[in-house]
Amino acid sequence: AGAASSAARRDACVREAHTAGATAAATALVVAGVAVAVATRFAPTLHAALSASSATALVVTPAFGAYFLNSHLALSECARRRRS
Repeated sequence: AGAASSAARRDACVREAHTAGATAAATALVVAGVAVAVATRFAPTLHAALSASSATALVVTPAFGAYFLNSHLALSECARRRRS
């Protein structure tokens, strides 16, 4: 019973971390997407200098970073709560 409840608490922490990461990634994706779209629309030099791949990288890199950072922080906070 102890192992099952420990596994359930661990799974709850993983779900919490995934939710926190996904929320942060979605937010970062919207903000970065709008920023890149506006920048390429109103800065002709930037528009000419960026390929589709580099514009995509400018949008998805902050989203990946936000996901990993926030999921790690949520997982660490959940583990801290479990220990106390």
